[in-house]
Amino acid sequence: MRNTFIILSIIIGFLSCNTERTSFDFTIKGTVIGQDSGVIVYTLSPRVGDEIKIPFKNGRFEYHGKAKEEIFSSLIFYNDLLKGAWESFHIIIEPGIIEVELNRDSIYEKSRVLQGKSTLKLLKVNKITDKYYDSINNGKNSKAEKDSLKKMVYSDSIANLIEKNKDNIVGVYLINRFFDSQFFNLTQKGDLLKKITDYKLRNSFYFKKQYSKYIAQRDDYNKTGTRAIDFHLQDSSGKTIIFSEIAKNKMIYIEESGSWCGNQTRETLKLDTIYKRFKDKDFKIITVVPEYRIDRWKRWLSSEKYPWINLVELDFDSKSDVVYCEQIFNNGDYLVDETGIVIANNLTPEKLYGILLKKYEPEEYVKYKGNMWNLPKNVFLLDKEMPINSFEELVTKFSGKAFFIDCYATWCSPCIKEFKYKDELVAYLTKHNIKLVYISFDSNLNDAKWLNFIKKYNLTGYHMRANQEFIDSFRQKTGFGSQLPSYLIINKDGEVVENNAFRPSNKEALFKQLESKLNE
Repeated sequence: MRNTFIILSIIIGFLSCNTERTSFDFTIKGTVIGQDSGVIVYTLSPRVGDEIKIPFKNGRFEYHGKAKEEIFSSLIFYNDLLKGAWESFHIIIEPGIIEVELNRDSIYEKSRVLQGKSTLKLLKVNKITDKYYDSINNGKNSKAEKDSLKKMVYSDSIANLIEKNKDNIVGVYLINRFFDSQFFNLTQKGDLLKKITDYKLRNSFYFKKQYSKYIAQRDDYNKTGTRAIDFHLQDSSGKTIIFSEIAKNKMIYIEESGSWCGNQTRETLKLDTIYKRFKDKDFKIITVVPEYRIDRWKRWLSSEKYPWINLVELDFDSKSDVVYCEQIFNNGDYLVDETGIVIANNLTPEKLYGILLKKYEPEEYVKYKGNMWNLPKNVFLLDKEMPINSFEELVTKFSGKAFFIDCYATWCSPCIKEFKYKDELVAYLTKHNIKLVYISFDSNLNDAKWLNFIKKYNLTGYHMRANQEFIDSFRQKTGFGSQLPSYLIINKDGEVVENNAFRPSNKEALFKQLESKLNE
């Protein structure tokens, strides 16, 4: 009996050692062709603010670091990063030396890998997949030819590449790169995940992330009307909080935020007035942040001082079999009732406020709904009664009139900065009988948030929200490239005469452009 216990203890200890994550040392080194000195950057996580700067001089650079597991990363010239438009060279942070030759003329197309087993494999598969994309995106191919190529990409190409790399991190990289693409349906995604059988790879953050997403999509986690899934995550004291234990007989709103993201922080701050109004009615809030650096999260909590439950999920330190953020937010931020059932998801703070007001203060809710549609003078909603599904439908709203389009999103900081110059823009457009059209490119923007945003910034003019059908038509007819903010000029005949107009902040150039384009 004693010997059996000793053997079991040894086995358990061995397994524990094998599941424990250990850091490794790595070196990034190489040469830069075409620039003598400067800075390149790489990142140890997908989070904003985790860029690591590596200076180079006389065309040489070298950096030594530690990582918790093999990480997908990119090398970027820092000056390009600051400009917001850059090429990147993909690498894998791996044990040992990653040596590269970076070409300033075209870092993506002309750079080379000299050393690094996983990075060399990554470069090889990226060259192959680029050929697939080039074939599919070839403007000369018909839709039928493109559809055929997409099917080929699954059956004969990417799936085979994953099969060939199923025993190394590049196979997992390919799954991460293509999991959300149009190439695979849910069944095919499950088949791809099954190809990775190595325990270490399946236990990596990247694999668990996609596997968790697949399970959530397959089983439709946290859909309205279903029981909220349970989860256990760490609070700032290191204590593990189990959702099912704190949710008993409570109305709870669970939202995802980002200590590394200003836009998400601003959305979380909107919850403060909601929490204060309803906290005495057995209403709770849980904010979950996916993070790479726990010190940054704790500084964020100290700075923002949210008075509700705050939890963190660390990218590479999770002992769980799943990545909870991929599962619990499968249908966006959500509200759970006292019985544990999800009663609303994909919520914004504005929509949450309306739901809680209706539940707890029905008389106030009636007043709230009545006031919501009271808009400032000279604000007109183009899609209040019926959505606009094509660019042609938008043009018919302004038959015989020229108009200027402002493409924005409520989360887009550069878009909001441009609103400071709207008064002079409105004055100019009014004087020349040019209509001003604001198009929101937010995903699932609900009425309350949209209308509050218009009121907050006093955006006089015409407004609409872009659904996917409109976006597809808008891209095809105007050449819109999805960058926000974007500005377009449409003449009296409904023709796009400029799809990349100057910003309102550059008013002199914009006004000359409007005059020139509309008088051609």
